[in-house]
Amino acid sequence: VRSDDPAAAAAKSDDPAAEEVKDTETYDAAGRGTLIHRVYELIDFKRIDSAEDMKKEIERVLTLDCFSEDDRAGFYERNDIELMIRFADTELFGRMKEADRRGKLYKEAEFTMGVPSKELGIGQEGSGTVIIQGIIDGYFIDEDGKAVIMDYKSDKTANKLTLIKRYKPQLELYAKALTGIRGLKVKEKIIYSLVAGEVKL
Repeated sequence: VRSDDPAAAAAKSDDPAAEEVKDTETYDAAGRGTLIHRVYELIDFKRIDSAEDMKKEIERVLTLDCFSEDDRAGFYERNDIELMIRFADTELFGRMKEADRRGKLYKEAEFTMGVPSKELGIGQEGSGTVIIQGIIDGYFIDEDGKAVIMDYKSDKTANKLTLIKRYKPQLELYAKALTGIRGLKVKEKIIYSLVAGEVKL
């Protein structure tokens, strides 16, 4: 291990500042994704008309009590704000903001449904049903009355085909939930990737 490795230095030191570095190093990919989702959930779309507005709104949200000092440190360490603010300049954000104005934007929508095990690739015909519980990052009802599902992704890849292959089954499951449980016709499924931008499935 190199002597200038921050994690190694923190592990060997009783210095509080070194311990803070150690905490930042534990801010892994899963924690990063959870934090980014939480921030996007809490931002007020009505406050945002530009990337600069988005930056101010993210900074405001990060001051809320639901975020710890470790959360904030990890967030700024990764410079995620600069990636997240680009969302304000996308067509998807504009559509979501308009839906929010009409009261038709729904964030963190929970669902529970039964899915035949065969559809999940874990059984044969008639082998039973699996209960699925999930949370849809967001969906909105467009002006034609049909639903658009969106999902935030913090993967490092910029390859849109990779993202489609990786997450298409997940968003198809979300569409099935909205149709089966809430009677909505889903017309679009969209990923918003911090790296790749808007990806339509």
